Amino acid sequence: MYSYLRRSDPVVVMALLSAAPGPVSLAQIDNQGAELSDPGLFADLRPGQKRRFVQRLMLKLTWPVMRTQIDYNRAALEQLTRTQSRVDSLEIKMNTVISDLEHHSKTLTRHEAFALTGERLSTRIELAQEQAFARITQSAGATQRQMSDLAVDLEALKRALDDEHFEERRLEEQRLEEQRFDSSRVEIQNFVESRLVAYSRDIAEVRQRLGSIDVMLDGVRSTLPEPDVMLIRPDSRMDTIYGALEATFRGSSALVKERLGSYSEDFKDLPEGKRVLDVGCGRGELLEMLKDAGIPAYGIEVNATYAPEWEAAGLDVLVSDVARHLRTVQERSLAAITAIQVVEHLDVEALLEFLDIAMRALAPGGLLLLETPNPANLTVGANSFYLDPSHERPLPAELLSFLVRSRGFADVEVRYFEREELATLPELDPKSEWAADFEAIQDVLRRYLFGPQDYAVVARRT
Repeated sequence: MYSYLRRSDPVVVMALLSAAPGPVSLAQIDNQGAELSDPGLFADLRPGQKRRFVQRLMLKLTWPVMRTQIDYNRAALEQLTRTQSRVDSLEIKMNTVISDLEHHSKTLTRHEAFALTGERLSTRIELAQEQAFARITQSAGATQRQMSDLAVDLEALKRALDDEHFEERRLEEQRLEEQRFDSSRVEIQNFVESRLVAYSRDIAEVRQRLGSIDVMLDGVRSTLPEPDVMLIRPDSRMDTIYGALEATFRGSSALVKERLGSYSEDFKDLPEGKRVLDVGCGRGELLEMLKDAGIPAYGIEVNATYAPEWEAAGLDVLVSDVARHLRTVQERSLAAITAIQVVEHLDVEALLEFLDIAMRALAPGGLLLLETPNPANLTVGANSFYLDPSHERPLPAELLSFLVRSRGFADVEVRYFEREELATLPELDPKSEWAADFEAIQDVLRRYLFGPQDYAVVARRT
């Protein structure tokens, strides 16, 4: 303890020595460097006071730890005392039982006539003895467990004292780690910002180079021969009879014009200064309607047998394949592309190619109008669709609208047209027992047998 006082801070030494009952010279410690154990240091103390001073000093230093340990030991001692009391009580009861056993043994020896009764009594006594020993064993086990718990608690108290210093070190390390993380985050952020600036410059340069490549490719395309790919391949033998077939099964030009009048509102909001292209214009009914409305338009048709009708009506029609022509059209140069009763002549690959080329040729806000037979009408899907032998396959409205939407067109709308009057079904007596059931059946018949025979998909280029 004296060496501890000598190694301590002078302020601490002064505080500890102030507890001494008599005066102690601090100059003797500072100037001469003597050990605190030097008898001269306590020369002013009376005999016996030196030992009491040291005892009181050690009590002050160890009191915070000893107070907790004393409280804990007092609690443990009380628990042990209670346990010992229970053990003593059980021991007294056991001695009583043993004494009773000895008494009964003597009684059984003197009274052999009561052997049977004694045997039953002996069995009961043995059972009581076993129960007493079991209770004693149980109490002893509980006491052992309590002693083990006491040892665990003492060990936990020791670890808690050690963990307090460990937690301080851990918090300090965590603070230093957070400082290093903040510094690294700033460095990473600066690095990312610098790389973003560099990437932006690189992207701008790449875009400039791509623009140059596009210009070069446009020049190369202008020198290449026109590809010999046709969406609809003409058949000279079919061409000679197709006009008569169309007049027989589709109707006269006047009837077709009347039907096409339902699209007149769609042509009122088109990009200005650009023409309309009617794909597969046939006899030219839609072109005549647009001409009468003062809308500039021209047509594409592979069947040249309609040429006299075009000349008579003063229509601008090119005899060419659609894909071949649209590849030569300037990008975003058309106000609308219409295809009336055309897409059913194409297979799926050709239809997708047509939609992609149309997207390229249309100006922003341009109109795409596709009309085709409605296979949801069973009479169309099973019969009238095949009256035209050049048809490829029926296109359900859900499929065609999906394909149009998948190629990037917006505002896709499906419109249904009833080209003929509904068939007359027999009238039902409303008072009839089966009137309600037959009415539901008639609704189904009207929908699937006498419903819309054609539909159109109308969309816009974004």
